[in-house]
Amino acid sequence: AYTGFYPDTVNLYGNEALKLAEQINFFRGKVSVLNALGLSIELQGDYPKSLEYVYRGLEIAEEKHYVFETAVCYANIGNAYWFLGDYTKTVSFEKKSQDLLKTIINEQGVSEWILFNNLNIGQAYLDLNLDSSYHYLSKCYDATTHNKVWHPYALTLLGDCLFRRGDYETSFNYVRESIAGATANGDYV
Repeated sequence: AYTGFYPDTVNLYGNEALKLAEQINFFRGKVSVLNALGLSIELQGDYPKSLEYVYRGLEIAEEKHYVFETAVCYANIGNAYWFLGDYTKTVSFEKKSQDLLKTIINEQGVSEWILFNNLNIGQAYLDLNLDSSYHYLSKCYDATTHNKVWHPYALTLLGDCLFRRGDYETSFNYVRESIAGATANGDYV
């Protein structure tokens, strides 16, 4: 909850949590903290440092054969590469994450990460391949139809894709619907 809004708090508590996880050999906790710290640093704009943290978490997750944690690391690495403008790496890491998540599809939290990955893949493909972007963003649209939080975001990205493909009318309708949904949620960003 603090990650996007209070990076100093994340850094303070995250570094303390990291020390404690190391002291008691709580490897899953260490991976989780490294991901949180990496995400916080990413949102501050230091993408190379962010990647250092998440890659450290990935190394532990892979060594311990933690499937979910490995998938989350891959997704976070892909997200950092999106911010760096390397959309090919974004797609590659997000798809690695998807492949792992599909092996544990019934575990708690997995469907949300699959949705998140589809959004990221679709967004990355906006600059690589509009047909692939449309494919992934349509999945998000369908999956979020009854989700008032994620649906406006899916509508915005799908609207962007449709605009780039020349379907201006549908694009504008989706963006208008997205604005209405986000406004109803109190999301004015």
